[in-house]
Amino acid sequence: MKAVIWLNNENILNNFRINDIKIYGKTIFDYQREILNSLGFQDIIVTKEKDITNIEEDILLIGGNVIFEKELILKLLEISDSVQLVRNDLSIGIWKIHHKNKDYFRNIDVGDYFCAKLDSYDEFLKAFKHLSSFDFSLKNIKLAFIDLDGTIYLGDNLINNADKFINLLRANNIYFYFLSNNSSKSKKDYVMKLAKLGIMVSEENIILSTDGLIDYLKEKNVKKVYTIGTEAMKEQIRNSGIIPDSEDPEFVVLGYDTEITYEKLKKGAIFLQKGINLLATHCDKVCPSPEGFLPDVGAFLALFETATSKKPLKIFGKPNIEMIDSYIKRHKVSPSEVVIIGDRIYTDMQLAKNIGSNFILVLSGETKLEDVFQLSISPDLIIKNVGELVYG
Repeated sequence: MKAVIWLNNENILNNFRINDIKIYGKTIFDYQREILNSLGFQDIIVTKEKDITNIEEDILLIGGNVIFEKELILKLLEISDSVQLVRNDLSIGIWKIHHKNKDYFRNIDVGDYFCAKLDSYDEFLKAFKHLSSFDFSLKNIKLAFIDLDGTIYLGDNLINNADKFINLLRANNIYFYFLSNNSSKSKKDYVMKLAKLGIMVSEENIILSTDGLIDYLKEKNVKKVYTIGTEAMKEQIRNSGIIPDSEDPEFVVLGYDTEITYEKLKKGAIFLQKGINLLATHCDKVCPSPEGFLPDVGAFLALFETATSKKPLKIFGKPNIEMIDSYIKRHKVSPSEVVIIGDRIYTDMQLAKNIGSNFILVLSGETKLEDVFQLSISPDLIIKNVGELVYG
């Protein structure tokens, strides 16, 4: 992508050159460098200081355009007879500067050049949408897997326009599943919760990390386990013909237990030290809530490893491919026609990477934008919440 990007600050103007991309800024802050790197602009090098009136040649040379902030316009007015805004937009525009009967910045045919200012995280999100090759309309998507906690709702609160997003999928004939590592509830519980939030689905639309765990126990012909989990999770295990609270278990099973007691932790630790293997429904470290992050299975796994030096034999749920692979095959779609939408990098995004599908990161849950700047790869799209897919 060709671009000219203005970095707004207060020192003397410097020229940053990346191949055919020119980045003008008086200084470059760490967060701006991270933004540029995350967009694929590498090896940012500061060259010589330049007077502001001498950059016209560079701009015309690459056929680009420049965005200027208010602070720069004040400086331009000191050297110009007039400043004309050709296209009025806070994030995209072409400036025409007239100084001593000469246009230093002419109306330029920008062609396929894109222009963005990166003075804030919000501006980065705007730029990312423009620079992303992902089709915002989802017209090439046939199957969607959507996270729940932090993506559709936080606690008991529906995330802005999440219900309208589900309606959009239906209107575009995109089949969808809700995908959750949260093993504290049953599919029936999720259906009821979503209904209260105005989203009507059936249990067929829900895929839980508990599903993989139970399938594994059945495959191994396991008859009894000791479950560190909620009563709802125990009921699912019991309904599968497996004793969930055995005193002589074949496995210790760990789920997201919102009803945790010290007695459960104690018994689990003793069983592990007796050589009983541990199975975990998922690896999420925290669960987002309106009040903040809450300890999830990953936190309990760390607790047991500290206390017993034991690690789980197997972890189910995201980002394991088997959680959704059979559904992709059932719908006879290719990974390129699949999108995963979620708020976690190490589960949702990793799952998308594992199957080769598209991934949309929402910033309404666990992951914050500054976390993205530390990644070696970027999501296909970053949005504040799923409502942006409805209204842009």
